Amino acid sequence: KILYQEPKIMSETNQPSSETLLTQPVSRLFFQYFRSNLVSSLMLAVYVLFDTIFIGWGVGSQGLAALNITLPCYSLEIGFAQMMGMGGATALSICRGQGKEEEANSYFTAAVLFTCIFSLIIGILGAVFWRPIAYLGGADDSIIELVGQYLRILNGGAILFVVNNFLGIFIRNDHDPQRVMAAGIVSCLLNIVLDYVCIFLFNWGMAGAAGATAFSGFISILIMLTHFLKPDCSLKFRFPICSSSPVSSEFGRMVSQA
Repeated sequence: KILYQEPKIMSETNQPSSETLLTQPVSRLFFQYFRSNLVSSLMLAVYVLFDTIFIGWGVGSQGLAALNITLPCYSLEIGFAQMMGMGGATALSICRGQGKEEEANSYFTAAVLFTCIFSLIIGILGAVFWRPIAYLGGADDSIIELVGQYLRILNGGAILFVVNNFLGIFIRNDHDPQRVMAAGIVSCLLNIVLDYVCIFLFNWGMAGAAGATAFSGFISILIMLTHFLKPDCSLKFRFPICSSSPVSSEFGRMVSQA
């Protein structure tokens, strides 16, 4: 006797698969992804909030002034990560919708390579030329050293901040928004603890706050990388990627529209 079995709405990992995206109610999918994006965005804001609170308590008003000088660099790094992530993930999703899985993974590979190389370059340049950047942001001689303590680590660790936010976009598109949300929560809580330890217990001041934020971003990346250990992970690296290929030109167009 053959019994009718209802199709599974969710996979065994409780994450939406490509098939369930077509069968699950839109409202349920919307709130599942909305919750993940909302929490991740809040955690990004909390990073800066607790840096501000602990620096205000532990370093003082000059520390807060120095922090405000550095925040535009942080915003630029996050903006670059979201531009690359959203542009590349959009191109990847279009290819998957057309059934071009190999080309989709070529977009993913191109996005990862360009993002890592470019963020490494701007991180090195930002760490070396931090003083002109600080003066451009409005710093004066009374706070320039405090700005330098934070900005050298912030710019030097640019690849961590960029990859952290960039990778989360692709992993959400690969049907694992809960992992991105968990990584954001864990790294945010860790940042709060490390801010307190580095500023008040170790007395590392601005450098301690920046180091805590960079290390928390590194832990978030490690958590999200566990996604690639899943059997149903569909994000794969595809080589070679040449500059004259349709993938490269189309990827550039998608990034410009992000």
